[in-house]
This record gives sequence, structure tokens and C-alpha cells, in this order.
Amino acid sequence: MRIAMIVAGAGSMYCGACARDSDLARGLRAIGHDIAIFPIYTPLRLEEDLEVRQEPLQIGGINAFLREKSPRLSHLLKPFHRWLDSPALITWASQFAVRTQASDLGQMTASFLSGAKGAHSAEIQALANSVAEFHPEVVILANSLLAGLIEQLKNTTGAVIVCQVQGEDGFLDELPEPWHGRSMALLQDRVKDAEGFIAPCADHAEQMSIRLNQDLAKFFLVPPGVASASAHAKPSTTVTHIGHLSSIRRAKGLDVLVSALAQLHDVPLKVSVRGKVLEPAFYQELVQMVGDAKVNVEFGGEISPHEKRAFLGGCDFLVLPSRLHESRAIVALEALACGTPVIAPATGIFPELAKNTGGVALYSGSDSLSKTIRRCVADKLEWRERGESAALAIAEQYSIAQSAKAAERCLKDILEKERLSRCGYTKSTQALEQG
Repeated sequence: MRIAMIVAGAGSMYCGACARDSDLARGLRAIGHDIAIFPIYTPLRLEEDLEVRQEPLQIGGINAFLREKSPRLSHLLKPFHRWLDSPALITWASQFAVRTQASDLGQMTASFLSGAKGAHSAEIQALANSVAEFHPEVVILANSLLAGLIEQLKNTTGAVIVCQVQGEDGFLDELPEPWHGRSMALLQDRVKDAEGFIAPCADHAEQMSIRLNQDLAKFFLVPPGVASASAHAKPSTTVTHIGHLSSIRRAKGLDVLVSALAQLHDVPLKVSVRGKVLEPAFYQELVQMVGDAKVNVEFGGEISPHEKRAFLGGCDFLVLPSRLHESRAIVALEALACGTPVIAPATGIFPELAKNTGGVALYSGSDSLSKTIRRCVADKLEWRERGESAALAIAEQYSIAQSAKAAERCLKDILEKERLSRCGYTKSTQALEQG
């Protein structure tokens, strides 16, 4: 198959969705498919070389932002649009935009979902023209927020459109009114033209089928895949090392962990936090909480991909107290691949990971996190064994190769259904004409 993937970059950040998409592209290429990635908004920041054909940046984020927020200024700067679309400039500028939240992007979200009727119709058509030059059979959109591209992509490329769903519901929920209502109405209307959807877990497929008002039968499961790793030997110490790795923002629930730690002063713990600060005010609140609770928490900032595996492997447990219904939880998969058990809420993908790997301790409600940590620490030796078994399960069920094979099966299924649908339509039309 010739497959075009349209991926929204995250600029200066390492992004779980970008990692999943790039790994999926690598995996599909490894089993013989012709892949091209079309990044939009910002360049991709990846943990490894892409090793897949990557087209130049499409729909540059700076120009898109200016067109939406200040059309007059955008027009005045028209001679500089190509320079403003420079990947280096956009990546540099994105490091100063980390405070930009969904609440600031409501108008732009609704505009892009408007497609040909929105302010970005010309840029979308240029993207469609570029994709058409690749002659794809299938176009995969990174998430449903890109559904505004579907109409022009279908008309221009003739390809089957498959839309991933992988956590954009959290972004949608943060949109203020009237943009939330407008965006949801536009989204439900635009996704009707997609031939199928790819979800990373059953829970997210069910949630998004309801949210998008689409038949669950159109959703296909493609579990996320991660690179294999060897289980790290854990040092035998009386102090239990707990790790937390995520962007630092309220939705990820680090304050829930700090509150739980305040109830565990009798348990010898060392807690290491890594991740980029996206909400500075929340970070300051956390620092104050840590000081008031007098708990042993070390903030180490963002780490490189090369440091991540050593960090995850060096922890006794990784705690991910997210308030979101996590759909991918790539860092949890990476921790399990290193033999490190995970403590997480019984929502999203985590119950599925617990069942399939045996390496996830689930809790319900913020009050029970402290009890779960206490229980896991008391049974640390048992959890080390479960972590080692989980590493084998990850290699068998959540490898990049397994993810690519699952994607291949679902894409072939969608293509076949579309072929039969078109044939059925043609035969019905011919019968009507002959009748």
C-alpha cells in the first residue's frame, strides 16, 4: 500500500502521539509498505531518526496563528510567509508557546474544522495537492482534530481516509464556549466522511465512537508499539524509588501523587520527577505542596530520550496519576518494557495493560493511591517478578512490529470494505438504470 500520514508536530516538545505515529510509520515501512509523512503546524521532534520519507512542513503554525488572530497583519506579512514557515524558526518559536492551552485555541480549532469554509482553505488545498503528488491509496490523519482536511483530501487525492483517535478528547474538553460546542458540531459532521478510525485501546474506541457519533464498527484497534528493552536489575535497598515522567500540568495529576505521599511518611521513599513544565503556576503550586508536606521529591526537568530508558529502568515503580483517560500511555509501555511496574488509575488504557501484562497496579480515586503505593512497596519483591514478566509481555504484544501488523490488517479491511461498498453502489445504480 501507498500510505500518506498527516502528523501534527509538537515543536520543541517530545510528543507521545508523534512518537506513536513515527513508530507506526517505521513499522509499516519495515513490512513493505510505501510511507510518506506530511508534518503540519510544527516540525516533528522525534526520539530517533525517522527512516521514513518525510515531506516539507505543511501549514506552518506561525502563519496559521497570524491568519486566525490578525488577518490584517498576516496580509501585510505575505511576502515573508515562506520565511515564517521555516521549520527552524517555528521550532525556536514553539519553546515560548508552552503556556498556550486549548482555552486559547478555540477559534482556530473551529476554523480548521470548517475546512473549505474556514479561514485556512487555501493552505488545506495546498496540502491536499502535495499529498496527491504521492498518489496514496490511504491517508491516515494523526487525530480527529484534523477532520477539517478530509473533504479536500478526498476530492483531490481520491484516497481512502482513515482517522486516528488518540487522546484529543482532553483537548476538546478544555475548549471554552462557544468554541467547544461549535467545534464538536463541526467535528461530528466532518468525520462522517472518514472510511474508518484507528484507536489504541478498546476503552478509547468506545469513548470516541460516542463523542464523534460514529458506529463502533468503524473503529479498529491498533495497540501502540514501543521498542524492545531489557529488564533492568533493581538495587536491593530499603528505600523504594518511585518515578514520575510526564509533562507537568494539572491534567497529568502530579499533585495527586504529592497528596498521596503526604500520607506515607512512615514508608521510606525516594521520588524523582522528570518532565517539561507546561503550566508554570501549577509547578509553583507543586513546589509549595512538596515543601508543606515535607516529602522527598526531586524535580529534574525534561530529559533526553537517551536518558529516559535509564531513568525508567532505575525506578522500582513508575506512578502515573493522570486525570485524563489515557489512550496510549507510551511511557507506561516503555517502563514495563524495562521491567518497571506501573501504578495508575483504573481508567483509559491502564486496565487493558494490567490484564495483558500483569505489571500495572490499578487504583480508583485519589484516596486509594496512597494505599496502593503502600501495598506495592510491601510486596516489592513480588512486583519485581511481575515487572520482569511484563517486559516479556510487552515484547510479545506491544512491539512496533505487532502494532504495524495490526495497522496493516485494519487498513486492508477498510480498503476492502470501501471497494465492496463502491462496487455495491455501482451495481445498484446500474440495476436502477436498467429497470
